[in-house]
Order: sequence, then structure tokens, then C-alpha cells
Amino acid sequence: MQKGPGMIRALIGRVPSKASLGVAPAILLWRMWTVSVELLWRDWLVVASIHALLLALAPRASALPTITASVIAYLLGIYIYGQLPYALAALGLSP
Repeated sequence: MQKGPGMIRALIGRVPSKASLGVAPAILLWRMWTVSVELLWRDWLVVASIHALLLALAPRASALPTITASVIAYLLGIYIYGQLPYALAALGLSP
């Protein structure tokens, strides 16, 4: 197994297999069935499965970094939205 920067380049350069075309929609449908509609926008499994579908179906490799960066930013937003009230309360800054 590679170590160091070569391993990171190998992981980033991987293209999702065609199995993700079957698994990602299955996870997406499962989460849509089990999670209420109001909470789907902040469900990280929904976001990850949509990301896997976009990566598998992306027509150009040049779009992959933009898609991935957008998903990472969205997941960070979900995390901040959920954790900010607790952090403010712990610091005594909540209204």
C-alpha cells in the first residue's frame, strides 16, 4: 500500500465504480422513505448519495472538483447550522 502524497493522489483520482449507480439511489430512496421531508435538506446521507450520483454521471472530469467542493461546503454549512447553538450556549453567548 502506498503512503504519503502518492496515496492521496491515488484516492483523489479514483473514479466511482458503476456500483455507485445502484447503491447511491438505493440509499437516497431509503432516506427519503425514513426521514421526514422537512429534514432531508440537512441529512448528510442524502447529500453523500447525491454526490456519488453526480460523480458517477458527471460528463467531464473537470467538473468533479467543483462538485466535490460544493458538497463539502454544503456539509460544513449543515454542521455549523446544527452545532452553532450548542457552541454559543457552552460559551454563554446564547440569547
